[in-house]
Amino acid sequence: SIGFNFKYIQQRIWHMSAWGVALDVGTLFKTDFLGGMMIGATISNFGTSMRMYGRDARVFYDPDPNKYGNNDRIPAMLETESWQLPLNFQFGLSAYVFKTENNKLLISTDAVTPSDNYQYLFKDLFFLRIGNQMLFLKDADGGLSLGVGLRTKIPFSKTVVKFDYSFNDYGRLKGVHTVVLGIEY
Repeated sequence: SIGFNFKYIQQRIWHMSAWGVALDVGTLFKTDFLGGMMIGATISNFGTSMRMYGRDARVFYDPDPNKYGNNDRIPAMLETESWQLPLNFQFGLSAYVFKTENNKLLISTDAVTPSDNYQYLFKDLFFLRIGNQMLFLKDADGGLSLGVGLRTKIPFSKTVVKFDYSFNDYGRLKGVHTVVLGIEY
């Protein structure tokens, strides 16, 4: 199976707005392996860049403030920087461990890879993530993201405890700290 999603994206901030178009593509492949394992993948936000426009960008400009008697209120429009939509790639697998008339147990896993993040994994125990959402934008305001994760199995059981910490710098909107404690059983 394959699917497409076309979307129109709009963002508004006070009297300013930005718009763009994007495409999401997804596929799902059902196999005969392991009783019907399914493999899926998507690419999201493949599209145009966005730029803010609006009446708050209108200003009055004086082309030569040192010259007496010239027009110091020439209408002008500030040009804002453009930015790319966050391109994401996602891949997943799922399979039924058992399937009876009354009971089913489905195990699934997926991985999400944003275009602006990198992840390092050491022996399925320690995770290190780093990214920058505004890496190539001139005069970017924020953008750094860092993350650390630990994963450990509780002895003599199948239970796994996970701890994740991340920091995302949003510039003038300040940094956001996220702490997640998870249990898999």
